[in-house]
Amino acid sequence: MPFNFSQDFDWILAYTNVNDKNKVIGRTVERKYYETDDYLGGPWRLADLTKQTTAKERPNSYFTMVDPKTGKGYPASEKRTWNVTEDTFQNYYNKGEIVFHDDYDFLNISKPYARKFKKDDDLSGKLSAVISDFQIQDFLKTVLSEAKNMDGNSQIDEIFGRDEFDYAKPENLIKAILEVSTGDDDLILDFFLGSGTTCAVAHKMNRRYIGVDQMDYIERLAVTRLKKVIEGEQGGVSEKVDWQGGGSFVYCEHAIYSFDGGERFEPDYVLFLHSPDMQRL
Repeated sequence: MPFNFSQDFDWILAYTNVNDKNKVIGRTVERKYYETDDYLGGPWRLADLTKQTTAKERPNSYFTMVDPKTGKGYPASEKRTWNVTEDTFQNYYNKGEIVFHDDYDFLNISKPYARKFKKDDDLSGKLSAVISDFQIQDFLKTVLSEAKNMDGNSQIDEIFGRDEFDYAKPENLIKAILEVSTGDDDLILDFFLGSGTTCAVAHKMNRRYIGVDQMDYIERLAVTRLKKVIEGEQGGVSEKVDWQGGGSFVYCEHAIYSFDGGERFEPDYVLFLHSPDMQRL
């Protein structure tokens, strides 16, 4: 029974085929560092001190962590244990790599965290998990509360009028995804072009893009939409990214083939190509 809850779901899937030695994306992670009197000249940040292992899987990390200064205890979770063991805790603490709730008045934390120094981040050259980047807070806020399908439909309505395309994704959702996963001039591939939302936002954000679809409304919708983007259309995320228009794209339809027997074969898909420097495609 629905119990007055809408039984509609949207999914965002993320895939990568790189290992932890590669950068998934080519941008600098924006971390928030603190500078305190006890570590002068050594900016540091907070990081998660737990690990995705259960008490059964890692019993030596399932213990109550006690703050040596206050004597307060912080028990581990059975579902997610500490990232240090009971035997190694003191060593990490002595090196200043564990921060407790009462260590600093300005910290709004309720459990122990790991301390990571900026110099070590710089030396590693590795991107941290996206969750340690404070930009992810804006992303989650957009995805969970600000990106609504009705906004995507409204954006289509403003460009084309009513009922031209159902369930268009809102531009601010695509913008949020591209911000945390791509950099300027990266190449975006959209195999299901639809009304052209992804290509429109990519164009406004100075990304290269390839869009592919097989529906007969592409020229009426996506082509027209991208032409309006080039003309400086001010809907969606235009104001947020200071979009003033410009650029170009190539629109291709697959050719019609004829076989010896006279049978005609018409592949029904179209292709969009865009790049600030079209020769790079």
